[in-house]
Amino acid sequence: LSSLVHWSPVLLQADFLPLFVFPFVKFFESSSLSCFEAIATILSNWCSAWFDDSPRPPTRVLALVERLVQIHDEELAVHF
Repeated sequence: LSSLVHWSPVLLQADFLPLFVFPFVKFFESSSLSCFEAIATILSNWCSAWFDDSPRPPTRVLALVERLVQIHDEELAVHF
């Protein structure tokens, strides 16, 4: 975790980070460098929009998820 936060200080505000990282740590337990690179790649390529509005919630991502739920499960979308 400290390497990730050093690489990207905004991750310090990510409460979910330990839970997100845990499966990778278990998988790459023999190579911390490979683990770091895998997580950094995923965060850079797939999760970067999560931090656009940091420390506020990622409104663009939440709006996208809300729209996907409306399209695929209208009954669930009604609860929001």
